Amino acid sequence: MTDLDRAIDTNDQAVQLTALDHPKKAICLSNLGCALQTLFDKTRLMDDLDRLIETIEQAVQLTPPDHDNRAGVLNNLGNALRIQFHMTGSIDNLNRAIETYEQTVQLTPSNHPELAGMLNNLGRALQMRFKRTGSMDDLENSIAAYEHGATSDTAAPSIRLDASQACAHLLISQGMLKRKTNS
Repeated sequence: MTDLDRAIDTNDQAVQLTALDHPKKAICLSNLGCALQTLFDKTRLMDDLDRLIETIEQAVQLTPPDHDNRAGVLNNLGNALRIQFHMTGSIDNLNRAIETYEQTVQLTPSNHPELAGMLNNLGRALQMRFKRTGSMDDLENSIAAYEHGATSDTAAPSIRLDASQACAHLLISQGMLKRKTNS
């Protein structure tokens, strides 16, 4: 048995042994979700992704709306749904990911250091939907999410740079960023 198998088994046992109404049940599910994410990253099997999504959805359901961890759990769910979109091509999965990311951003305080990363995830998902549907609203909202992430005062510089680069690439790809010339 590998360390990952042990981690999954241990977290699964914690979930099974924790009563549904126990305040730590959502955290146990979230921890299991993290282990399942690592498993999926290794296997790339749809069954592993489905179990991951089901586990994180349960964690979201059990996390109170005002709990500090709710945005992070929602962000993890959005990431899994976005991966599911990549694997299936189903726009419904992408729509769910975007809705989840929007909730994540709404729940996260404007001065939170992880907000920029969450905005980047939202921007990426909106950009994917724009590429699929051609919705100008998605294009504009993607650009706005990237810009907001790039200008965050509390985010790590690497996250701000990622947002800036993603925004620049999107603007260039749409012919919306022109090089200024001295005339």
